Amino acid sequence: MIRTMFAQVEVKVGMRVRFDCQLANDYFRSTSFFQSHQGKMATITALKTENIGLHDSLEPGIYHTGGIYVRFDGEDKIYGDIPLEYFTLLSQTTTLSEIPEPQRISPLLEPIKFYPGDLVTVKNTGVSDQRKIVEIKFAVNGRVLYGLSRPEDGNDLMKLAKSLYMTKPGSQIIEGYADDLVMVKKGNLHFLYTEPEKIEFKSMEKELDFWSGKHTSCETFNHGKMMRPSWCITLKEARTMLNNGSADFFIEFRHEYIPHLLHPRFKSYRDRVMRLSLSLYR
Repeated sequence: MIRTMFAQVEVKVGMRVRFDCQLANDYFRSTSFFQSHQGKMATITALKTENIGLHDSLEPGIYHTGGIYVRFDGEDKIYGDIPLEYFTLLSQTTTLSEIPEPQRISPLLEPIKFYPGDLVTVKNTGVSDQRKIVEIKFAVNGRVLYGLSRPEDGNDLMKLAKSLYMTKPGSQIIEGYADDLVMVKKGNLHFLYTEPEKIEFKSMEKELDFWSGKHTSCETFNHGKMMRPSWCITLKEARTMLNNGSADFFIEFRHEYIPHLLHPRFKSYRDRVMRLSLSLYR
């Protein structure tokens, strides 16, 4: 469902629209494109989609992220990705606006089987050393690609590179599909998504380090501090941010503190992580 200025409208392939961009310089295709297409009718041929894996609030899936592809009347060429707000939906006579949030269209082509922090081995390479999953991304064909930590041994690297993929020369990451990998040990992020009762940590410091990672939280900034980095605050300021809800927890950095906000999907852990930071830093 896409919100228009009057109502929510489900934008679908085949709908008729009119190009009503109001500013000639507002669309990147140039003034000549604006002049030749302003007010012209078109048909939606496709929706812009994006594969979303690990997200701060969305479930994994294929999402409509706001743009559309169109064929203008009298032209064979398909144009895209054009923002929704440049069109009027003819059946509703309303101007489309930006999509309020990505809309899930379908599940991913294949489920996520490994998460950052998992330990794996690679099949049929002759390399027995374990590799750590460090990232998840998507191939052009929509399949899930898993980024693996790069081995230090040059021979092992060459063996892996024969069957896997290097992101670019000199990269520290090698990529492979789930079919290439064997699970050795699940990490805490895997458990957090699938079996949260099984997460465990060797120390309070290890747990706080986990929660401060990019997959579970983000830094929140203290813009009032002009004389030192904006993310560094005193312990008193950090406690104040916890009390007023502008931060969920904080970590120490060079005798100062960095406030963090948990991602929305993990807000239920706020009390646990807040108590953790308050216990460690008094």
